Amino acid sequence: MNNNRPHSIIIVCGGDFLKRAFTALCAVILVFFVSCGDGRETKRLDIDYPFDIHAFIKFDGRDYEADVTLTGENEIRIIFCAPESLKNTVLEMKNGESYLHVSGVTLPINDGGYSSENGLLLIRHLFTVSQKNYTDASVIKHGGVKYSVENYTTNEGKISAYFVSGKQMPDKISANLHGHEIELIIVND
Repeated sequence: MNNNRPHSIIIVCGGDFLKRAFTALCAVILVFFVSCGDGRETKRLDIDYPFDIHAFIKFDGRDYEADVTLTGENEIRIIFCAPESLKNTVLEMKNGESYLHVSGVTLPINDGGYSSENGLLLIRHLFTVSQKNYTDASVIKHGGVKYSVENYTTNEGKISAYFVSGKQMPDKISANLHGHEIELIIVND
């Protein structure tokens, strides 16, 4: 019996050791998954320039349709398809200057930068967010469609990118920038 006693102590100690090791392993796995679960790895709105999109735009309650080309953070070209009164009119910002192209005539917009920070040229900010602007992500259902939504906060305001598919380009972007409500529904990318 004396021989069994030290042996049983070893077994008991071994059992406690295994329980503690298993508990520690579970704790490490739990910490790993919780620390990796902040959603930042889901960020997909990371755009390379240049790129073109066709979009339906709602800006402060008014509806537009346009082809949008971005060649840099402050270089954007908006070619209007609708409304009919703006068809083929081009609003452009390049080298920090804003222009309106109408019927073959180019007009510089000399308003001290008001149009670039309070008009449709704000659309350029929807595509300049970075990882540091990311705040959170969620999954919502809107109009019968399930979206993965990524939210960003910038100096210009709040931006939300709505993804339905696994593409890098969102299907929809909404924002409140400088007090203006903007929504883009991207038809193609």
